Amino acid sequence: MSHPKLALLGGDQRICHMAPFLKEMGCLPICYGVPETEASWNHSRTKTAYACSMKEAVDGAAGVICGIPLTRDGIHLNGPELDDMTCASLAECLAPRQKLFAGVIPGGFKCKLLRKNIEVYDFMQEESIALYNAVATAEGAILEAILHQNTNLHGSRALVLGYGRCAGVLAHKLSALSAHVTVCARRKEALARAEAFGLDTLPLQKLPEAVNAYEYIFNTVPAPILGKTVLEQIREDALILELAPGKNAIDLETADKLHRRIIDCPGLPGRYAPRASAKKLAEYTVDIIQNISSGKEGLYECKR
Repeated sequence: MSHPKLALLGGDQRICHMAPFLKEMGCLPICYGVPETEASWNHSRTKTAYACSMKEAVDGAAGVICGIPLTRDGIHLNGPELDDMTCASLAECLAPRQKLFAGVIPGGFKCKLLRKNIEVYDFMQEESIALYNAVATAEGAILEAILHQNTNLHGSRALVLGYGRCAGVLAHKLSALSAHVTVCARRKEALARAEAFGLDTLPLQKLPEAVNAYEYIFNTVPAPILGKTVLEQIREDALILELAPGKNAIDLETADKLHRRIIDCPGLPGRYAPRASAKKLAEYTVDIIQNISSGKEGLYECKR
């Protein structure tokens, strides 16, 4: 029986918790730059091996697993600041026919690896994982809101910016907690879908004139929609929770001058549901490695 070697590089607690699941599924995980949490190994018979370098971890591995996102700055891998934990070093270490698994992988980096005959699987392009990630993100966002606001969600007025996977799950969970939820989006079809599920809606162009009504503002849109005009209208006791990737949605300089309260919420699944998220990631990875699933949704193809 084959026991494929899988290299785990960097990431957050989701990657840390993947190792025991991978071992239970018959794989041989080896970690480098992965956060150590001893509690995560309690259900594993033996502690997972750690490499001394990225090259040692990657050499001979059937698959290489990195974080979600792969990189936060386009240069370094998501994880600890180690000299060889860079996208360039990873590309150099990977060999033809190896498989790379990560989330939110930059398009240029994907194409670079594809030209080396390396298969690239983006976790966030696999619908089942993206939806599960949305659930964990929504639950984490609600926890952050409760922790940082001195009012109940019950009976509050909550604004959700966007209506994609994460925003949709979040809006419905907030509504289930008896918050009065409004979805603000640009696309008419998104507003119609939200309205069909019984939610209030607000066209994006009307945001500045209506935003003052909300105690909670959850942003999932990775675009500059909370600029000076909108921020000036937000009430002083409102809590803004930033869930969108990157830091492009909010004019942080203006927000600071206006004393608006912003909670940056990156990687919520890795903070609040790492083990549950890790199991889904491990199952998907092993399916691809063992050719149980075609993995067409997650597999990236580059137009040459």
